[in-house]
Amino acid sequence: MILHTQHVSDDYLIELSKTGLPIAFVNRLVPELPDSCINLDNELGALMATRHLIDKGHKSIACITGPLYKADARARLQGYRVALEEAGIEFRELLVVESGFTEDTGRAAMQKLLARNCKFTAVFACNDDMAFGAFEEMKKAQVSVPDDVSLIGFDNVPFARYLTPALTTVDFPIEQMSKEAVQLVLQKLMKKKTEVDFKFSPLWLSGNR
Repeated sequence: MILHTQHVSDDYLIELSKTGLPIAFVNRLVPELPDSCINLDNELGALMATRHLIDKGHKSIACITGPLYKADARARLQGYRVALEEAGIEFRELLVVESGFTEDTGRAAMQKLLARNCKFTAVFACNDDMAFGAFEEMKKAQVSVPDDVSLIGFDNVPFARYLTPALTTVDFPIEQMSKEAVQLVLQKLMKKKTEVDFKFSPLWLSGNR
């Protein structure tokens, strides 16, 4: 069994593993089961995205997070915070909105940011769907992307390239991670040790934002 889900608890997965069923988890780190987890370094990806904006000269960078009960959302927020700290930029709660990893919640998060009347010149949306929603809401408010505000996403979903201009985003190498998960399950089935990558680094894709 290969699972890619955040909707069951670590305890449930630990109990499932005790059945002897060969199992692998994609984009999930269960500390008690490190040899079953194919995980993405979400903190590094967010660090890369935020550093990119800082390197472009931005100092007032908003962040639209995913739901913070999810480990990947917390890691991406942490990467954002670390990048700010490294650059000597103050972390401001006013510039952070928790959202829901969907286009509609990204739109609602941008409404909140604009209503707060806090100045920002860039936005790191912690996935591409939220970036799409934020983009549409800024367009509605006559805020030009990227002339007025730069925007960056995370995941590199296919639709990202069709925005005008194309969305700058961090690539989530889900295909490679899935292949490693298959290799891991086959290894467990054959009880044969082969080399498996358990920790993946995100890939950088630069667009025009």
